[in-house]
Amino acid sequence: MPPINTPCRSDSAISVCSLHSESSTSLRSTFSLPEEEEEQEPLVFAEQPSGKLCCQLCYNVFKDSVITTCGHTLCRRCALKSEKCPVNHAKLTVVVNNIAVAEQIRELVIRCQHGCHAAGTGKPGVFEMNLEAHLKECERIKCPHSKYGCTFNGNQDTYETHLETCRFEGLKEFLQQTDDRFHEMHVALAQKDQEIAFLCSMLGKLSEKIDQLEKSLELKFDVLDENQSKLSEDLMEFRRDASMLNDELSHTMHA
Repeated sequence: MPPINTPCRSDSAISVCSLHSESSTSLRSTFSLPEEEEEQEPLVFAEQPSGKLCCQLCYNVFKDSVITTCGHTLCRRCALKSEKCPVNHAKLTVVVNNIAVAEQIRELVIRCQHGCHAAGTGKPGVFEMNLEAHLKECERIKCPHSKYGCTFNGNQDTYETHLETCRFEGLKEFLQQTDDRFHEMHVALAQKDQEIAFLCSMLGKLSEKIDQLEKSLELKFDVLDENQSKLSEDLMEFRRDASMLNDELSHTMHA
């Protein structure tokens, strides 16, 4: 019996997954967006603030710190938004501003994330903790549409004037909708990637199973070939014996 030629289904699975990988890469390059800059606080601390100056709700340095009826200090906004104290779970009610903590925070040293340098040093400058005052002087504030190509850099006053004439400001709703749409497409693509990866995995397992069945079938065909050959030999021997008996019988009858 001629040998059995069976297609390698695992190669098919690999080719399908490879095709998907290439198409996914192509789609990502087609729909890729400029990496969005995370909205960050314009200032960062030169040294890590003490945990005692951090709110137990938002885990940031206190902003407009207040004392509650249970005696703990929280950000005013956090205290008004939350119903229970994160420390003792008591009902939250704002009593008074925590002036002592506010003074400690104002003494903290900060750096400007816009890249302001100390005069004459060429190195990042440090400032007292006065965000509003520094932002009025900072000359490196970027346009919120910089990710779309706006190159504006300036201070707070020129920033507000710039927004009135920025060509991207009038398109911000359209740009935001486009960003949202691209985000939805990326999420959908990621979901499809997961689904196709799962299907590729299942296809690979099925291919392995089929390969095992094919090998088992080949072994059975080999056994069948051996049995067929043996039967052929037995049949030929039987025919020879029958021929000899016929010859002997004929010779006996003629004698």
